[in-house]
Amino acid sequence: MLLPRTDRTRVVGFNRSVSQKAVHGNNRHFVKTMKQYGIKNPPKTLDKFKEMEYTNNPEYKKMNAYINSVKRGKISPLVGYDRYSEVHKEIQDTIVGLETNSGIKVTGQSEHFIERVFGVVKDPDTGDLIQCNPKRKKENK
Repeated sequence: MLLPRTDRTRVVGFNRSVSQKAVHGNNRHFVKTMKQYGIKNPPKTLDKFKEMEYTNNPEYKKMNAYINSVKRGKISPLVGYDRYSEVHKEIQDTIVGLETNSGIKVTGQSEHFIERVFGVVKDPDTGDLIQCNPKRKKENK
């Protein structure tokens, strides 16, 4: 009678406790990273964040747009996700649905638009000055 080879099915020393510590450490790192981006109350686990992604949650899309904007340097993490959400909702309520003088209806908002609302001093891609005080600029000339 041949016995099953258990050396391939189990790693010695890697039990449930070690596994739980690894998962908990991964979740802690995830939450810490999200807080560095300015998200004060992120999903508590990476699984919950992935669940948001797969259920097409609008909150996930907004959070992901914010993270991408921060990563690209288009928005400062000091803005914070809470403020980003407030402005996103304000734009959605006041601007989306309006019709321009030329008859174009505003149907939504893009990442670029909300990035321009907050803005940065220098474009991270080109290094060009984006925002400046026109009065100060005239004084320096």
